[in-house]
Amino acid sequence: MFELAHDAAGCCYVIVGVGLNVALSAEDGDMIDQPWTSLQQISTQIPARNVLLGQLLDRLLGVLQVFESDGFAPYQDRWQQLDVYRGQKITVRDGSRVLTRVSSWH
Repeated sequence: MFELAHDAAGCCYVIVGVGLNVALSAEDGDMIDQPWTSLQQISTQIPARNVLLGQLLDRLLGVLQVFESDGFAPYQDRWQQLDVYRGQKITVRDGSRVLTRVSSWH
């Protein structure tokens, strides 16, 4: 999840949210309407949560630094490969404005 906001001076702020399933049970997973996994399912060794958080933040901060200096260009090809909404009808709401388009990157 992310939120994007900007002001009249041209500054732009992004709020990034990360969700990570560490040990989600199959029963809990049955309530999710999209593909999912958990670290417990794909790894034999799960680091302590504080170690895991440190590693995740370290990688995320590196990505955000590249994004700040180089923009989206370094990530665009990979994003397009993984974009599950590409070619799908999407709706964006900004206050009272509603924009509906077919998702694509050019």
